[in-house]
Amino acid sequence: MKTPRARHHRTQGASSPTPGGMRKSPPRGPLTTLQAKATDSAAVRQLREMQARAGLPLQRVDDPSTAAIDDTGTLSWDKSKGVPGWAKYQYNQDHAQVDQSSSPFLPNYGPEHDDPGWKHSQGVPDWAKQEYKTQSKVKLIASVKDGLIGSIYFLDGRIRTTHGDGPTLELDNPRERTSRFNLDRGKAFDLFWKTNRGIYEFFYAQTDNSLTPQQREEQAAILVGKQFDQWLAVYLNLTPVDQLPDWVTPVTRADEAFDTDAADPSDDITLFEVFTKVSNGKVQSWHPSRGIAAKFETNKQVVSVLKAALRHIDGVTDVNQRNTLFYDFIKSRLPVFANQIRRPDQI
Repeated sequence: MKTPRARHHRTQGASSPTPGGMRKSPPRGPLTTLQAKATDSAAVRQLREMQARAGLPLQRVDDPSTAAIDDTGTLSWDKSKGVPGWAKYQYNQDHAQVDQSSSPFLPNYGPEHDDPGWKHSQGVPDWAKQEYKTQSKVKLIASVKDGLIGSIYFLDGRIRTTHGDGPTLELDNPRERTSRFNLDRGKAFDLFWKTNRGIYEFFYAQTDNSLTPQQREEQAAILVGKQFDQWLAVYLNLTPVDQLPDWVTPVTRADEAFDTDAADPSDDITLFEVFTKVSNGKVQSWHPSRGIAAKFETNKQVVSVLKAALRHIDGVTDVNQRNTLFYDFIKSRLPVFANQIRRPDQI
């Protein structure tokens, strides 16, 4: 089997003169005749005239070397400064004929504008900035309490912002599956209490009888709370989704999270996470959140700054210092987002 060879680009030039000063015409086969007809066609002549007026070389569709585009979207042969020559050419050609108010290249030009936006913009064109904002948008899940973000969740983990234990990046265990639920914790506890009668008395009897009754009650309440979270994790894991009570909402993606723009969340609804083993589906751990799982529409810049802020505090062990350095880093770069998380003095 023959190995394909790369096709070399050749520049068409004058044929070599034959003896006697006469030029020998190449044989006119079917392909040559077809090429001649294409070269003399009205479309090609019109293209030559248009590119001659714009000062641009005629392009061959079979010659990719002359159509190379760099990272800015400029053709390699276009030596114009600032706005690419093709954009100016497009404007000059279509100014009187086409309404380009929706053009991705010249969005600032429309019937109400005499000049295209690129004649006045400095640096990065406005359309490029807008395109970046549009393409960099991401929809995530955030835990929200009292209108402030506690954590931001990704497909493989979460970033915890200012917190009593400090900001951190927590990645999911690849051997575990994460399930998230918005649920009414009060109603969940009522069900737990009904199905586990006598549990408080049981734990109270396990406490040290040398303690005061109040101390024993506090310890029993703590034990009941831990047992409740474990029971809730197992209950959510074993109950089919279509059989969950109406006070439970599974949250598998951002669109299923609570929309805080549409309504204020109830203080009774909170996020509860269950981590199960991939191999057998058994509950490994759980995590109750203080806030509700809410939709969080942001952009990649915010996510990048959050990750950079965590790298900034890498190695800092004092919790107060971690919160302060993390918050100050974000506030200096994203002041609007900084208002959406707790200040260190609010922890």
